[in-house]
Amino acid sequence: LTNYYIDLVNGNDVKYRLHILDSNTYYYVGMKYDYDVIHDDQLKHMINIYNSSIDKDYIGLAFFHIPFTKYLDAIEKYNKGELLGQGQFLDKEHMPYKDNNSYEKMKLANIDAYFVGHDHRNYGDILYKDDNDRLSIFSYGVKGTNQLYHNDDMIGYKTITLKDNMTKNEFLSLDNITN
Repeated sequence: LTNYYIDLVNGNDVKYRLHILDSNTYYYVGMKYDYDVIHDDQLKHMINIYNSSIDKDYIGLAFFHIPFTKYLDAIEKYNKGELLGQGQFLDKEHMPYKDNNSYEKMKLANIDAYFVGHDHRNYGDILYKDDNDRLSIFSYGVKGTNQLYHNDDMIGYKTITLKDNMTKNEFLSLDNITN
């Protein structure tokens, strides 16, 4: 139930902006509940934060629970060997009830990497290249506990290394993320 961002700075220079987002929970669709989306007002708020920022040359990361539907495209291309990545995707991906263009809207807020953790037996990182050749990281966090369904061989944590003078190209190499 929260949305906020944290700027990691060096002096007055924003190096990284971390967005922590509530991807909500369930949405009532007809006779059943399905997974919700990051709402449009949340996405507009992120874009407004970026547009009102003086320093726009930073690496943007977003952390939320339920992935947006563009993850399906990324995982399918990764499994076919069309995208670079690492990890395993063992669960059927549980996506939100609709595609509200969250990925496209988050790009307008200067987000370069997306970290989710919804499907407990999926972990890994994919270097996603969209139709406009923009690179992004799509990441599933590894399950941290043995509660609910899980794979005993896939319990752990994810480490993201954010260096002081890293360029976007260096960050988007996947070398800075380990499961």
